[in-house]
Amino acid sequence: MSVKDLLSEASLLGFCARVLRIENPVAMSRSDPVALLHRLVRAYHEHCPFNNVSDVVEQASDSQQNKLQIRVAPQLASVIRGEGGTCAYLSITLYKLLTHLGFHSYVAIAITRNKPGMEMLHFVVLVRDVRHHGDLWFLDPGTRIAPLFQAVPLSDVRKRSELDVGRSSFVHNKFTWEGDFFRRYYKPINADLFSLFYELYLDDNTIINEDDGIMDYERLSQSIVAAYSESMRKRQTSSAVDTVDKFWSQNFLCSGYPEGRGVLFVNDRMQIEDDSGRLVTTTLRSKEELKDQVTKYYPNLKTEKLNWFIDHFWNAKYNSKL
Repeated sequence: MSVKDLLSEASLLGFCARVLRIENPVAMSRSDPVALLHRLVRAYHEHCPFNNVSDVVEQASDSQQNKLQIRVAPQLASVIRGEGGTCAYLSITLYKLLTHLGFHSYVAIAITRNKPGMEMLHFVVLVRDVRHHGDLWFLDPGTRIAPLFQAVPLSDVRKRSELDVGRSSFVHNKFTWEGDFFRRYYKPINADLFSLFYELYLDDNTIINEDDGIMDYERLSQSIVAAYSESMRKRQTSSAVDTVDKFWSQNFLCSGYPEGRGVLFVNDRMQIEDDSGRLVTTTLRSKEELKDQVTKYYPNLKTEKLNWFIDHFWNAKYNSKL
């Protein structure tokens, strides 16, 4: 299917009912639009896990020389089948679904601050004019390390300078407005202090061309260079792109929240949220055990892509261990 077909109203309303398990969102968008935003973003976390399987497999098989221009139809199709995907494809499908439902939405970016030298782009969705003209809502349909089960009113954050939005799964979230941009902080349940997760920018960076099915990271890179700090200017180089590409291609990442409880995979580690909100870690001893556990919690990921990813990338990473 083409990108236009995948992102059509019929396709995404079908995805909403079949994968997200939300019936009649059109009526809900009219009767209680804020409640629908909350429900949508939580449904993404519960039913459409963040993972890098399709992204890595498709890029590895793509003959294009320019890896800054990526064909996106296969990755979008994976999201719509319920297999999930990375933040870019989760956000694109949510933005288009919201557009079909009559919302004024677009894709925006954040810069993660997980550790020095490992800043990365993160894609999210912004929605304008929901309750009244001029208000602004933030939705993050998928992250690797810190879930957010609700839409956040950024207009309220701006008014108050700080807004505590409470707990989602194993983390506590808050937002701040510091005069230039919004920041999101998170704190695991067993931690004492909040950590900065990302800085959010409000520009429209919906960088997908539905006519040719290309996501143009090069144009996005130029946009960031023009808009953001000197430290980020230094990141927008081919070496920085190569570093991020290696991170994605050499590690297996999957995070989801079936029934609101975290089930995360990072390479050979599985983390499951217990009743107290803590993540209990198990080291998996074989690639067969990994496949069994992933598909136990995420049955829609039982695909040849998952098998290919683990066989080719994990054998290289762990040699005889897996």
